[in-house]
Amino acid sequence: MKVLVLGGTRFFGKKLVHFLVSEGHEVFVFSRGQAKVDFPASVKRLTGDRTDLQSLRAAVAGLQFDVVIDQVCMTAHDAEIAIEVFKEKTSRYVVTSTLAVYGWGDRHPESDVEPARYQRQPAETPAQKYGEDKRAMEFVFSQQSYFSVAMARFPVVVSEDDYTHRLRDHVWKVLEQEPIYFPNIDARFMLIHAEDAAQSLLWLAKNKHQGPVNLATAETFTLREMMAQIESICGQKAIYTEQREKGWASPYGAYADWTMDVSLSESLGFRCRGLETFFQDLLRTFKNEFKK
Repeated sequence: MKVLVLGGTRFFGKKLVHFLVSEGHEVFVFSRGQAKVDFPASVKRLTGDRTDLQSLRAAVAGLQFDVVIDQVCMTAHDAEIAIEVFKEKTSRYVVTSTLAVYGWGDRHPESDVEPARYQRQPAETPAQKYGEDKRAMEFVFSQQSYFSVAMARFPVVVSEDDYTHRLRDHVWKVLEQEPIYFPNIDARFMLIHAEDAAQSLLWLAKNKHQGPVNLATAETFTLREMMAQIESICGQKAIYTEQREKGWASPYGAYADWTMDVSLSESLGFRCRGLETFFQDLLRTFKNEFKK
C-alpha cells in the first residue's frame, strides 16, 4: 500500500511508521519538520502545517494514497481540511479519536456516541473541550462520502517513550514521597500500550470497518489498584492528599468510571495484549530510571 501518515514523528506514530515499513508499504510522513526522527531511508518526508488547507494541499500535490492515517486531526476544522484535500486522493482514511468522546461511565459501546448524531455540548474544562473537539471532528467525517473513514477511539496510551510522562510521574511521586490527589481513586480506568495503538491503526488501514471502534486492553482496573501495583514495585506507600494544588493532581484523575467496551474490535479480529504482559514491566522500567 501507499500510505500517508499525518503526524508520525513521535510516540506511537513512530512505531506505526516502522510497522508499515517492515511490511513493505510505501510510506509518506507529513509533519512540521521540526522533530529529528531516525526513520528508514525509504520513508518520504513531507512538511507543512496540518491546520492550514493550502499548506497541506501543497505538500501532497501530485500524490495519491491507498490510505491516509491521521494522528493529528483535533477539531472539526481539521476534519474539513482533510476532506477537502484528500477527497480525490484516497479511498480510505483512518483517524485517531479518543475515549474522551464519552462521558463518565463503564464499558461504553461505540453506539453511546454515534458521530452522525452529534449535538454540541458545553465544555468547561480542557479535558471536556478535548472530548468535544473530537466528537465534532468525528461528526464532520461522518457527513462526507468521498472515502471510507475508521475512527480509532483510544484511552490513555502508555509505553517507555511516552512523552507526556503521565504514568511515569505516578511512579516518581511514590518514590519521592510526593503527595498525589485523586478525585475518585476507586474509579475504573483503562489503557492501551503504544505498540498496540500503532498495530491497531495498521490493522484499520487494511480493514474495511467504517465508523468508530474502541481499542484498548480488555481488562480495566481502579486507580486504587493501579497505585497498589506502583506501591508494590516501588516498595513504599503512596502519600494521598485531598488538595489538588501544587501539581499534586493525578493526570488520571477520573471523577467516575471511564472505560470502553472493546467487544467490537475483538469481533472484527483485533485484540490488544493483556495488562499482565506489559504493565508491571513498564512500572519497573520507570522505577529503574529514577534509581540510576
